[in-house]
Amino acid sequence: MRATSHRSQACPSCRESAPVTTAAADLAESMKLLSAALTSGSGLHAGYLWKHEGNASVADVIAEVYYINVGSARERRQNMESQLEQFQKRNSVRYARFKAVTPSDQRVQEFAASTSFQKMMHHHHHDHHQKIGSKAKIGSNNRQKSYLRKQLKVQLIGSKACGLSHFDLWRLLLKDSDALLSEAPFALVLEDDAVLSADALDALPERLRDIPEEADMILLGFWGSKRPEDEVAAGIYKAQLPFHFLNGTEDQFFYGGSHAYLLRLDSLPRMIAFVGRGLSIYPDEVTAYSSVPGSVRKYVLYPPLVHLKLGERKSLHPGLEDRIMEADPDMVPTS
Repeated sequence: MRATSHRSQACPSCRESAPVTTAAADLAESMKLLSAALTSGSGLHAGYLWKHEGNASVADVIAEVYYINVGSARERRQNMESQLEQFQKRNSVRYARFKAVTPSDQRVQEFAASTSFQKMMHHHHHDHHQKIGSKAKIGSNNRQKSYLRKQLKVQLIGSKACGLSHFDLWRLLLKDSDALLSEAPFALVLEDDAVLSADALDALPERLRDIPEEADMILLGFWGSKRPEDEVAAGIYKAQLPFHFLNGTEDQFFYGGSHAYLLRLDSLPRMIAFVGRGLSIYPDEVTAYSSVPGSVRKYVLYPPLVHLKLGERKSLHPGLEDRIMEADPDMVPTS
């Protein structure tokens, strides 16, 4: 049974990750969900009733807030709890912590031991070495190559764990979706480096008035670039592929990040089924709007409503700070 308030849960701010399952079992479950969704009409969008009501509040849009946090990141957890306590007081929206998947998870370990991962490592390392070497002749000795390879491995494994954390949370929300939908159409998902002031979403109901009713996922903050041709209404962009391409020797990304997004609850069966058919390591890419049937219909609000604290990501993604600043000039630097 769903808790009625943040403080009344048996574990006040913690929801466990979904049990570890094999890829085959996940795929079978995904296909069942897709079949059920298509049969019942769930996830096919009955429309936003709150759009037609005057003076809608944040609680009319968001049923519950979840933030994803690994157990060892206590400072981040405290920071998120402090922010969300104030957010709850202002908006009357519950919140809970969801335990992140870690690199020790069986699924991540299987991924790291796979042939496809080794091929991915070789491909990414070769491209990265060529781009850096062509500019500054860096990475020419074995020590530097070894360092770059270790950094790349950490990045890829971390991205895989991050994606699994989000999709495990989706499965948990699916179990609670009937109760949540009786309150509002969306859940808000945050990562623990999001910056959310108590009044950050005061304008959200109005900002969503022109959002297409097909939207499954709405980014409230992002990093990277946006394309003028993707703008469907003032300040609303369709976050579609390509997510990434090489512009000369520079990587260019579009609509990156999963640190703050609205998740349409009645779309979960179809979204989980789609992701289960082909989960890549990057949640940004697998959730990008595409022409593939059943894909996630993702949109972006610009300017962002929720900002990002850069933290240690700078050390893992050289140049990422510039990409974040491009989309989010109000990014909060690490203190």
